[in-house]
Amino acid sequence: SISSPSSGALLVTGTSTPLAVTVTDPDNDVINSESVYLYYQTSSEIKTSIGQATQIQTNSWQRSWTPSLSLGSYTLIAEAQDSKGASGSTSTAVTVDQKPTVTLSTTPASSSPPTAPATITLTASPSDPDGASDISRVEFYKDGTYLGSDSSSAGGWTYPLTNVGAGSYSFTAIAIDNSGLSSDTSSPASLSVIAPNNPPLVSFTVPSVITSGVDTILTATASDPDAGDTISVSFSDTGTSTFSATSQSGTSYRTTFASSTSGSHTITATATDNRGATTSISKVLRVNAPPRITSFTAPSSELTALASATLSVVFSDDTLSSSARFLYHSSATSTFTTLDSGGTSSPHTFAWTSIPAGTYTVKARVTDADGLTTDSSERTITVNAPANKIPSGSLSCPSD
Repeated sequence: SISSPSSGALLVTGTSTPLAVTVTDPDNDVINSESVYLYYQTSSEIKTSIGQATQIQTNSWQRSWTPSLSLGSYTLIAEAQDSKGASGSTSTAVTVDQKPTVTLSTTPASSSPPTAPATITLTASPSDPDGASDISRVEFYKDGTYLGSDSSSAGGWTYPLTNVGAGSYSFTAIAIDNSGLSSDTSSPASLSVIAPNNPPLVSFTVPSVITSGVDTILTATASDPDAGDTISVSFSDTGTSTFSATSQSGTSYRTTFASSTSGSHTITATATDNRGATTSISKVLRVNAPPRITSFTAPSSELTALASATLSVVFSDDTLSSSARFLYHSSATSTFTTLDSGGTSSPHTFAWTSIPAGTYTVKARVTDADGLTTDSSERTITVNAPANKIPSGSLSCPSD
């Protein structure tokens, strides 16, 4: 008798199947150990040799067989011969089927890795020699761990994954047909999920006021929360001119800024990482030009002691109110002293009266609300002592 496979068993093409035969003789004649042969027979009664079975113990013979047959029903036949030449045979019916096959792909594909938390769809493409309708379900695996299955081909054999974290993954699938046969595991579909690109961090401070045309150092602190990312920092003035910053050390970046345009300026620092994420922060500063002196007038001719001199200055300022005053020093010192209390209207005029004799240096100084000053050119005023007059008098004598 054929003890394995059992009657009605399902054999799989390409899969090794153990065949076991039990042989006895009613006359207790010796069974030749090399006289047991196995065959398979199709429905057309064509008998094909599988080969000789090997005796493993008394009355037991075995052989392994890997069928490479088309789908269908077959008869397995075992034939034996005793020492006297008598022969006998037995048979059992089996069915031969082929395993389904399956391939797997991911959406998105590995050429377009997604960013965590990612949504991934696994799509299987199973096939079965019995036809697509013979597929019962498809099982899906991630790194060898079972995820779940799809038992409906409507819309394709798919499995959705959501909130997938950063990392590299290997996905596989196994197809099972209606006979319970499983395909070999599919070739892996590998996919990397990229860590989210957090934007860099940047901060900086600016002085509230800078002087027109004077270089000012702007310093920013920038860093990136994602390990391994590199950053660059640039500054822009009121969204127009852009100038890059130089990395100093660690997270410090700086640049030099100067503008001859008075007024309010919006300075923006932008940090950009190597994956294109940016962060910008803006600060407002004011560029202040010093006040301008258009003209300064003072007496050009020599004066006489205790005379008066009129001083006048014409001035202007781009954005701020300014005040003007006059200063002087005598030839005995080089330290200027304020002559008047000043005025905010232009022109500003001051009458210097009762000027003692001497040589004086005078100038005008205009100061704006930020403390920026502009001095005029210096003028020299000479005040002479009055001319020495001959004394006059009269003499009276007593009469005789």
